[in-house]
This record gives sequence, C-alpha cells and structure tokens, in this order.
Amino acid sequence: MFPGQIFDAIKNNIINYMTTPEVIFSILKAISILAIALVVVKFGNAFISRVIKIFVGKEGAIQRRLPMERVATLTGVFKSFFDILVWILAILMILPEFEINIVPLLASLGIVGLAISMGAKNLIQDYLAGIVILMEDQYRVGERIEAAGKAGEVKEINLRRTILYEPNEKKICYIPNSEIKTVVNLSRSF
Repeated sequence: MFPGQIFDAIKNNIINYMTTPEVIFSILKAISILAIALVVVKFGNAFISRVIKIFVGKEGAIQRRLPMERVATLTGVFKSFFDILVWILAILMILPEFEINIVPLLASLGIVGLAISMGAKNLIQDYLAGIVILMEDQYRVGERIEAAGKAGEVKEINLRRTILYEPNEKKICYIPNSEIKTVVNLSRSF
C-alpha cells in the first residue's frame, strides 16, 4: 500500500466508526450535557449575584448598602467557584459516554488533591483568611490601613492577598492574607 492509500483507509475507518449510531448518540448526549451545563452556569451566576446583593448587606437589625467593590469581589469569588464545579461535573459526566472509565481518574485525583493540599497549606490559609476579611468587611478598596507591619491605601483585595500602595514612598506591598493578624483601619472611626 502506498502512503496515500493508507491515509484513505484510516480516514474511511474513522468516518465509519464516527457514523455508527452508538457514537452519534454519545456525541449528541455530550453536546446536550455541555448545553445544560452552560444554562446551569448562566442561571447559577445570576442567582449568586442576586443572593449576594440581598444577603451580604445585612448586619444584625441594621440593613445598609454595601460598596460595589465588596459586592463585586464576593460575587466574582463565588461565581468562579461555581463555574469550576459545574464544568468539572459536566466533564465527568461526558467521559463515560466515550467509554473512558472515570473511577481510576477520580481515585488518582483524590491522591493528587491530598498531596497538593499538604503542600499548599499556606495557600489554603490565605484563602480562608481572605474569606474572613471579606465577610467581616474589615477594610475596603480605597481605605488606608496598617496590616502585617505595612501601611498604605488598599488597592486590591482578593481571597489570596491584599495589595497596599504607599504614595509617599511609591511602594506597592503584596501581603498574603494569612499574614494579616491585626488590622488598623485608618479610614474609619468607631
């Protein structure tokens, strides 16, 4: 056989395999799972936005409006977590349709996850501290604070770190949230 004939034979075998009813059904099922996941993500993100706007602003009996930066930060964090969860579940539902056994994959992911969690202890502490900082509204973007031995204006807050800017010294400080044990908010009075 010549190389051109081998290529044609391989192409014909692939086309014959791809047009079998079982494969077509699996492809249609995978497409429907992806479409459902997309709809779930869209509705879930809209629901998350609405819930955060309604409930995060309540503190005791006093209801107050939150700054848009805080609402946007919390909304972004919860939306990205939800999106990742939905897409992972969708992929895990699609793989068996193409006769890929996910049991060994899940077992190895569990072992890898355990190893990563052991190595990423500080990262997990940063994220947990970031959640506490955001939920307690200890400081906001634009406020002047002292934290972890540094002082400056808060330029950005996310789950992992806080970014301070000191205009007099023209310095930017990146502080992991797990290192922030005490915060002095210089922009608020009691």
